[in-house]
Amino acid sequence: MNVIFDLDDTIHDKTASLIRCSYRLIEEFNLNDRCEPSEFSDKFVFENSIIQSKEKVFANLGLYFSLDRKISLEMLEYFDENFHLDAQSFPGVLETLNFLSESGARLGCVTNGRNFFQPNKISACRY
Repeated sequence: MNVIFDLDDTIHDKTASLIRCSYRLIEEFNLNDRCEPSEFSDKFVFENSIIQSKEKVFANLGLYFSLDRKISLEMLEYFDENFHLDAQSFPGVLETLNFLSESGARLGCVTNGRNFFQPNKISACRY
């Protein structure tokens, strides 16, 4: 038996991971004095839910919160290097994957995410 899963929002809880990452960005870039953390988090998740480049996501955040372009670019770089640290799977995913694997199923994962990005998320979620 073969089983194929999509990564984002099937195995990987993208929204929960983005929320965690948003607060990491707020702390890392000292944004508390520039914006309300919950507003930044909401906008961050919203921008990442639209099909657009990450460059556009961070440019939009910069415009919305009046951040210098340099900060927006640094945030993008930080995101690319560190988002996997916030990656979370949905409850029960690991147990389900282990059960399927132990039952002899061959597992596969498909994604349309960026090539350098997705393996880090998979590893961080301990798949």
